[in-house]
Amino acid sequence: MKKQELINKLTVLAEKAQQQNRDKPFQLYIHSPRYEFDFSFPPKSDLQPFHIASISKLISTVALLKLIEEGKCRLDDLLIKYMDPKLLEGIFLSPMDSITIKDCLTHRSGAADYFEGKTKEGTPFLEIVTRQPNTYWTQEMILEFARTNLKPIADKGSKFAYGDTAFMCAMIVIEK
Repeated sequence: MKKQELINKLTVLAEKAQQQNRDKPFQLYIHSPRYEFDFSFPPKSDLQPFHIASISKLISTVALLKLIEEGKCRLDDLLIKYMDPKLLEGIFLSPMDSITIKDCLTHRSGAADYFEGKTKEGTPFLEIVTRQPNTYWTQEMILEFARTNLKPIADKGSKFAYGDTAFMCAMIVIEK
């Protein structure tokens, strides 16, 4: 297949994916120096932010596993060993002194997803971020949003709940 044919097919598929996503932004970027190929949807611009999505979860998991290999932490370590308990208040249904690194990495902590979770009332986080692109969100601000606007999903270990809030806690462990 010629490069332009591939670009045309990718454009059609990307436009279809955008329609299926409706109000959620859809981005795609494929780059191959070997084949001298570069494709971006929507078309690239210097001002366009690119959301790396859940790739950060893989990076965080690898970083934590490296720390575990080095003996600096363990999967069964409690979050409160590394985090101020005040940051964790209201994030989980289970007692905060029972939530482990493993609970966060396996999406079984019971925390709701701050990024796309259903808010108790009010504006969803993704909409706030989109409306306020120049706001720099600190971890504390994000955890405060989760505490104030989201209801925890379940007790730890009882339900798989994919989300960013628990991974934010895992990233704080890495920093500590």
